[in-house]
Amino acid sequence: MDRPDQGAFGIPVTSVTRSGSSLKLELEKIGGAFEGKISGDLATIDGTWTQGGGSLPLTLKREK
Repeated sequence: MDRPDQGAFGIPVTSVTRSGSSLKLELEKIGGAFEGKISGDLATIDGTWTQGGGSLPLTLKREK
């Protein structure tokens, strides 16, 4: 995973769990996780990023 705004590239995703439209990504190296719901058209995943005791809403969008 990349975080260009923080100059972080190639952060390994250590676990991916999917159940139906629910998706969870875990990034042990930085103590972060993302949990969200995949849209019906597969264009976005709306969810929450959690790291260091805090959380923020996050939407992942498909790039063409």
